[in-house]
Formats: sequence, structure tokens, C-alpha cells
Amino acid sequence: MFNSQHLPVYAVSLHPLHLRQTEAPRTMPPTISRSATFEELALPLFASLYNHAHWLTHNQSEAEDLVQETFSKALRAFDSFQPGTNFKAWIFRILCNTFLTSRTGIATSRTVFLEQYLTGCHACTMGVRSATQLKAATARAGHRFAPPPEALARLTAHLHSQPQAETRTKKPARIYSMTSLRPLAWAALAAAILLTVSLLGWRQLHQTNALAAELLDQHLASLSSGATPQVISTDRHTVKPWFQGRLPFSFNLPDPAALPPDTTLKGADLTYINGQPAALLLFNIHKHEVSIFLTQRAPGPILTALPSTRSGFAIPSTTTPDLLIVAVSDVNPADLDLLVAALVRAQ
Repeated sequence: MFNSQHLPVYAVSLHPLHLRQTEAPRTMPPTISRSATFEELALPLFASLYNHAHWLTHNQSEAEDLVQETFSKALRAFDSFQPGTNFKAWIFRILCNTFLTSRTGIATSRTVFLEQYLTGCHACTMGVRSATQLKAATARAGHRFAPPPEALARLTAHLHSQPQAETRTKKPARIYSMTSLRPLAWAALAAAILLTVSLLGWRQLHQTNALAAELLDQHLASLSSGATPQVISTDRHTVKPWFQGRLPFSFNLPDPAALPPDTTLKGADLTYINGQPAALLLFNIHKHEVSIFLTQRAPGPILTALPSTRSGFAIPSTTTPDLLIVAVSDVNPADLDLLVAALVRAQ
């Protein structure tokens, strides 16, 4: 089993998620400094990597082994990571290639797209889109678990034994009236409905908690000193066009005069939320960092049921006819709501 206490420091606990660009130093100095740089970039991604590994393997132990092997390979190959490129996409590609190699048994002579800047050309953008689809598909597959053949065999044997047991006991048949059966039937139906509602509620709560944690982890990762936005600009006419060809949807940014007081656009990233491509807009409000996530609106209650706070951070969310907008920050919630409202009006 995976035990973080027995791993090197760079493989201790990471938290998810986001296709974000984080820059490594242009030159990799001595091993200690090199490992420390790797730590700073990789530690916020552990939970995201583990969740993705669990979706791929459907096994806790295999997922832990896959993440551990991914860390080991990534650290050994860290010298090949190009500064200014997307570290999350880089390490996720290593995890996927490691998984595929372990399943097929075929040694790969080179790592696909390992050193290619994913957002620099059309082919790279298609690679990001393909990775998004892979993550969404594996996430959906992770919710389906087929019963083992042994369980079906045991159930069949149990059913076949019932007539024989009844024959041996030869108990006199009991006659029930429709009146006596009716309360039992209603009670059974009520119990079934309660169980179904409880299971659906538990699943939705689990999904919303996981998504809230994912969004918060992305926000915290953006605060890292090693995290640099893929586009750095306060000009909305620079930020919005940067996403063209990188997202399957479009959005508008408000005029600076329409923003709340002391609110400034800082930059943007390409990321994921709930397995879908999204724009991550970075703002400052009164020197507080704010992350705004925009993605296509999808049916279902998962995103609209997000908790309003988590670990002291406000997480307001809202929708437009085409978009879902989620904000994360430790700023005053009232100020954060004003920024979200300005974004909604701009659409």
C-alpha cells in the first residue's frame, strides 16, 4: 500500500488539478534545488493524479503504484521539461503513458508530446482536447462497477437451493388476505424510495464535495510562487482572443470600468473543471487573489449544488444561458459576488 512516510519528499501529498502552466528554472542546478523545484510544481497535483489513476485502474493499490511510478519518472525526466510550458499537462501525459505501457506491455521509445508546447499550434490544441475527452470518459467509466462473476454464481446457487429447502421443511402454507398484504407492500415501496433518494443524495454530495475540493486546489495552486499564468495581461482584448481555438466555446470579459472598485484582471490559464475544458481567469480584488472558472453549461445539479464555502474560501457559482461561472477566493464574499455579477452582465 502507498505510504507517504516512506517516500522521498517529492512524492508526499499533492492536490489537483487544472491544465496550468508553471515555469521551471531555465537551468536545473544541483540535485537538492532541482528536487525542491519539482516539489513546488508537483505537490499541488497529487490528489488530481491519484483520482485520475483510480479512474484508469479502478483499484486503490494499483492507483497508488501508478502515481508513485509517475513521480519517479517525472523527477528523472525533469531536466527535459521546458520552462514556460504546461507542467500539469506534462506530468499527466507521463501518467497516461505509464498506464498504457503497463497495460500493453509495449515499451515506448519516446514519450508523445512530452516536450511539445501543447498550446502553441493547432495539433497541440487537438492534443489537449483529446486529453480532455480521455479524462471525461475515464471519469464516467469510474462510476460503473460490474459485479464479479463469483457474486453471480453465489446468487444463482442460493436461488436454486430455495425450492429444495422449502420442500424439506414442508411448512403449511399461510394464507394472506389482500388487506394484510397492503400495508407491507406500501412499507416496502416507501423503504425502496427512501433508499433510492438516499443513494442519489449521497452520490450528488460526494460529487459536489470532490468538485469543490478540485476548484479550491486549483485556486491554491495558482497562488504558488512557481505558478505563472499562460497569458499575463490586464487587457481583456489580449486575454479573450488567446482562448480562440483552445476552447469549444466563447465568452466575454467586462470593460475595466464595469468591474467592481479595486478589481484588476491579472491573466488567464487553460484548465479543466469536472472533466471539461474551462477558462481560468485570474483577478485581484483589494490585493486578494481571485480565480474565476468559466465552462460550458451542462444539465444536471452537480455544479449548481456546489457549497458556498470550503475551508474558509468563498465558492459562489452562477449560470448564463450558455456558461457556468464559478469563483474561488478568500476575499469578502460581497466583493466576490460583485465581480461574478459583472461577468454575468458581460455575456
